[in-house]
Amino acid sequence: METIAPQKLQPLLERQLVCKNLNIDGECLSFTAYQTSGVGLYVFKENVQRRSFFEIEILSMGKSGSLAIGLVPDGFPDNLLPGLGQNSYGYNSDGRVYTESESGIKSGDAWKVGDIIKCKIVLWRLIFTNNRKVIHGKWMNDKKYHFAVGMEGPGGEIRVTNVP
Repeated sequence: METIAPQKLQPLLERQLVCKNLNIDGECLSFTAYQTSGVGLYVFKENVQRRSFFEIEILSMGKSGSLAIGLVPDGFPDNLLPGLGQNSYGYNSDGRVYTESESGIKSGDAWKVGDIIKCKIVLWRLIFTNNRKVIHGKWMNDKKYHFAVGMEGPGGEIRVTNVP
């Protein structure tokens, strides 16, 4: 009798608004092997709610070590990390928080493999954490945002440990 292996759940496939230059494998995202540079971006299709969050576990920092988590608006350019484009907010693996700018504010330690990074909204306040330590908080004016994660260059890999 032939045994049929159960299909792996693909929660990220069902929740994507944008997925560029990233492989999806279950709850893991990795920079596509055939790309040697550029940005990979994953954007959840649901708008954030006044009490919502998602978190990632760092599996590999990749060659450039540039990963980011944050909020982006509808129509966000798919060649930028969260926080670098207009009306976006991002917490980057260099330990800086970026708000619509390429010059971030040092807010915590650089990320490393095994870290749990969280982006959450509590009553329209954006909060980033690294291993449960609050890194940054900011009140949100507009509520039309999507959770997003980005990575730059090959080798980066994360696991989404809580899907919004």
